Amino acid sequence: METLMGWIDWLWNDNVWSKVIAGLILAAILGAFKKPRAWALRTFITPKLTKTGDWTSEHPGATYPLKHYVEMKNDSWRMMHVRLSAYTPAAVTLKKFVFGGLTIQLGNEWCPPQHSVERIAVLPGQSCRAWLGVDTTKRR
Repeated sequence: METLMGWIDWLWNDNVWSKVIAGLILAAILGAFKKPRAWALRTFITPKLTKTGDWTSEHPGATYPLKHYVEMKNDSWRMMHVRLSAYTPAAVTLKKFVFGGLTIQLGNEWCPPQHSVERIAVLPGQSCRAWLGVDTTKRR
């Protein structure tokens, strides 16, 4: 027993081995906290806007008589700023890309009720929707 304790004492007090032991202890401590901390930070920072539905609706007499709506929910841990940035035509051609096509759900109502806006702030768990004006004269 005394030889084992003497050997450990020698390693701990040696100029080289004491630094090796300290480095291994530090690496073990940092390694234990690295993955959970990185995962938690990535989960907190990464925005996650989940599509919850989409539909097309007619509005006779409006500037955009046929609108396609997409409803989304903020499934991240923090508030996010949402805006429409671009549209690449695929199955649907737009009459004109409108940046101000966003509304947000407050309780059971969509706000603003008559018009939509260009940017909104969506809280965690809150829903928003965007609309695009479909061109009824063009078919793909």
